[in-house]
Amino acid sequence: MIQSYKDLQVFRLSYELAMEVFRYITSDECQTMTGRFEELGKMLYRLLENWKTYTVEKGS
Repeated sequence: MIQSYKDLQVFRLSYELAMEVFRYITSDECQTMTGRFEELGKMLYRLLENWKTYTVEKGS
């Protein structure tokens, strides 16, 4: 379930990156994508951590 704008932002970024993987890329494009994947990973990690905190607080 999408609960915030950031959830939509992560979904959009994930989709864009996945679509780029399906075409041939140059070395420069690979470096750019690697940076974007790192950014995406950090965003997903923060969402997971926020979700864990939310579920712990809600269960209390």
